[in-house]
Amino acid sequence: MYNMAVSNYRFSSTQIGELIDLYRSHEPLWNTFSKLYKNRDAKFAAWQSVQMNFQAKYGVLVSMDDIEKRLVHERTLYVRELKKVQNTTRSGAGGDDVYLPTGEFYHELSFLAPVVKLRKSITNLVGGFY
Repeated sequence: MYNMAVSNYRFSSTQIGELIDLYRSHEPLWNTFSKLYKNRDAKFAAWQSVQMNFQAKYGVLVSMDDIEKRLVHERTLYVRELKKVQNTTRSGAGGDDVYLPTGEFYHELSFLAPVVKLRKSITNLVGGFY
């Protein structure tokens, strides 16, 4: 019988934590300062490695696309939380007013901080940018 990878796989919190660990260990996937970051073959090999290691540990067939989508989603949530933290610390707010991140994997994804570039927000208030 031919086994196909499960599409739209629902990851548990434990599995997401494992994916983050695997993602961290493959720098070409996230480290923009890495020489291999722009190498498509190296990135494909890294995604395959993440997929194979995940499947070996959990015994499930999950597509590379589902793994990549989940990690991109977690990274997006991390960037949103990081932006909230930085906006409250930049505004001159007191220590009690600083936003505390609520994302489940915020601290696990903190290795991304050096490579994340936050864009300036545009507002319709007088002044335009903040």
